[in-house]
Amino acid sequence: MQKRALRLFSQYLGSIDVGTGSTRFILFTTEGQSVSSHQIKMTQYFPGRDMHEQDPYEYVHLTQQCIESVVEKSGVSKSQVAGIGITNQRETTLAWHRDSGEPLSKAIVWDDSRTASICESLSPYSQTFKSKTGLPVFSYFSLSKMIWLKQNVPDVQKALDQGKCMFGTVESWLLYNLTKEKVHVTDISNASRTLLMNLEGHWDSELMEIGGIPKESLPEIKSCCEVYGYMDGGALDGVPICGSLGDQQSALLGHHCLEPGSTKNTFGTGSFLLMNTGNKLVTSSHGLLTTVYGQFSKEGKIQYALEGAVEAAGSMMTWIINQLKLVNSVGEIEELASQVEDSGGVYCVPALSGLFAPHWRTDARGLIIGLTHHTARPHLIRAVLEGVCFRTGEVMNALYQDSRLRVPVLSVDGGMTANNLLIQLQADIAGVEIEVPQEKDLTALGASYAAGLGSGVLSLESIQKLPRNIERRFYPNISELERKAKWEKYQEAMLRSLKWIN
Repeated sequence: MQKRALRLFSQYLGSIDVGTGSTRFILFTTEGQSVSSHQIKMTQYFPGRDMHEQDPYEYVHLTQQCIESVVEKSGVSKSQVAGIGITNQRETTLAWHRDSGEPLSKAIVWDDSRTASICESLSPYSQTFKSKTGLPVFSYFSLSKMIWLKQNVPDVQKALDQGKCMFGTVESWLLYNLTKEKVHVTDISNASRTLLMNLEGHWDSELMEIGGIPKESLPEIKSCCEVYGYMDGGALDGVPICGSLGDQQSALLGHHCLEPGSTKNTFGTGSFLLMNTGNKLVTSSHGLLTTVYGQFSKEGKIQYALEGAVEAAGSMMTWIINQLKLVNSVGEIEELASQVEDSGGVYCVPALSGLFAPHWRTDARGLIIGLTHHTARPHLIRAVLEGVCFRTGEVMNALYQDSRLRVPVLSVDGGMTANNLLIQLQADIAGVEIEVPQEKDLTALGASYAAGLGSGVLSLESIQKLPRNIERRFYPNISELERKAKWEKYQEAMLRSLKWIN
């Protein structure tokens, strides 16, 4: 039945989505409808405190497995696929050898905070980095990870000395391994997360000198929508890879946020809120990031965004299950938290690896406070859900302070949107209407749009005209007085989480 329906369409767009928890491949029609997908969980390595690593080979092998599975299930031929887009966890960094193509170490994941001391050593240049990149000096971004690899992995330093080291983020590694041309390129949205690209879209010589990273080790910066190379082997051999966006920018495109002021939030491993600011660079004075949204053609102008990154969202659910063992599955979280009307005075600050936006505090650590004899398992779980919502609410407040624009409706995506209680709590705590689109894979959808733009089968105007079907809407249902009281207690808890790590 599925194969017969698919033959009604002459062209499709593929989307490779390498997130923090899994890799997947989704086939979309040019009208933005997902028709077939396959997803595989990735192995996570935690070799020490504040360390999070992944296997570079898994990125490639799992991607290839997902592609083969989707093509087999769908019955679509490679001649019907106009192009493939890549979207990826940003900032995750790896190094490989120019001659052998072999990785020189495991990849250091974006939320790894082992590099706090390196960031401290770069702090005298913090204003230089901020003014040129829109980003603070923080372990979240790629530069400190590159420096750590250089200082701690002898093979990396040796390759650098020989001019044979290739640094990259996940999309660079995938493009190198999946293309016949073995290209060493990155797109402008991912490059903007390294602390080495200035906001004009170029590797910055002063920043490279400060970090000790030679330009020849870095990939060439390209737009988000152009042909980078052609698939090498497999079911889609010869199909162009012609779109690339960091996952949060990709979700912004997937939500059709093409006008300045349009805003989305993705509840993934972390929580990421972005507002399109168009061709205008908006400098934040309240802890948000000025970042690149994308460049949607080779000659097109750079589009920018304001972003607030929350370090822990879906990862808190994993923590509840795997570490605290309060529940056995994600589905139980909403069920248990709904058994109580509130958190019983318990507050959670989900700062398991410090606090990102708008605080940028590496000294903070997670906190649960307000425990009494009355506290039960449902109260704890509900407090964790509320903690995620407070953190996202903090970003929304900072966004308003920077832009003076109230977000009338917040469009959300990500795995956590299946939890109706969480989204209702977010509406209550932030005091905003929230809509959940019917299409759940907005990050992957954005990458397919980028591939459509890069292959020429779509335009920004045609994307804007595509329908957006809203599945659910949520409205605030607590009073302003109750909201204010909750925020006051959360602020007390948040301040107590600071200065925990020297």
